[in-house]
Amino acid sequence: MKKEDRKTKLERLLERNRLRQEEEHRNLLFEECLDALGSGAAVLGDTESQELERSFTEEFIITSYGRIEWDLYKGYEQLDRNALASRYAHEQEVYHLVWSHGSQPVIEARMNRIVERLDDVTAVSPDVWIYQKNKRVIELFHDGVIRVYDKTTEM
Repeated sequence: MKKEDRKTKLERLLERNRLRQEEEHRNLLFEECLDALGSGAAVLGDTESQELERSFTEEFIITSYGRIEWDLYKGYEQLDRNALASRYAHEQEVYHLVWSHGSQPVIEARMNRIVERLDDVTAVSPDVWIYQKNKRVIELFHDGVIRVYDKTTEM
């Protein structure tokens, strides 16, 4: 085997190993998030996750860079983490966590647990949507911007 061939093969093996380690790390963060959300949290199956993600993308237009196209939705609010936590600290309704990166399935959990364990949630994916079909979406973007859109208050 030529030196160049060995070098190329080694580079491919190293890249594959790096990707596998990243996936294992993401899976570990996902499991830690699920544990942190408590016994009331549940992982949706693949089919349910795909259906919910499809509903989400039919309900909201997503930009090429992975954000909701906020210019299309008047009346959204921008909050900081403290305002989000205080507003939803006692919210018992079930919401869905939709991940922008990776292949993790959707998690459903009570809103109060989600905001309580927000660091565990955002560790799984840098951008996350907290979604309740036909009602509300909260976008947590990696730059720290949090936007809330409540469809029940639309004009």
